[in-house]
Amino acid sequence: MYYNNPNYFEFVTIIMTLIPCCSGYSVNCRSDLVRQEIRKCTKTVHDFQDTQVRVDGDKWLEPNVSKELNAKCDDAMNCLHLLDHCSVFEDDDILWLDDFCDSYSFLTGNFHECAVKIDKNQKDPCVQHYLVNSPYFMLDGSQRCQMLKSDGSCVKSVISSTCSPGSANDFQDLLDRQMIRSKC
Repeated sequence: MYYNNPNYFEFVTIIMTLIPCCSGYSVNCRSDLVRQEIRKCTKTVHDFQDTQVRVDGDKWLEPNVSKELNAKCDDAMNCLHLLDHCSVFEDDDILWLDDFCDSYSFLTGNFHECAVKIDKNQKDPCVQHYLVNSPYFMLDGSQRCQMLKSDGSCVKSVISSTCSPGSANDFQDLLDRQMIRSKC
């Protein structure tokens, strides 16, 4: 049974240590167990970043690459959410990672066929600007929102003409999630 597995016991112990209980206890981010998890999480996030840099370019939509990068996204986001209360990374870094992973999962999922068509059309300035410039590195929230609205609207029209209006609506759902993350 899984409860006889030592890894299960370690997992339950970590969860019990990291998640604040309803009774008002807080996470002790300085405990040895939590610090060990922070080190693991930092390594996981750096592993994601190294992979993302390595595959950036022409191969980012290939199935074997997307499978690897989506798995690393999941690992990084899971550990970051587990350690939310310990401020392991800056909020903007977490927002960027969350946005990248959400967008990448979207582009390599059901939207993949359209993403391949759009990728061939990267000469379009608004598509290029949207793909290259992350709104999470803008100085303030209003700049982030303005970029998402202008570039997003432009990219949506390119998607509608290159793929289909249905694909453009799917992209709008992604854009809405980005706007929520940016508090637009």
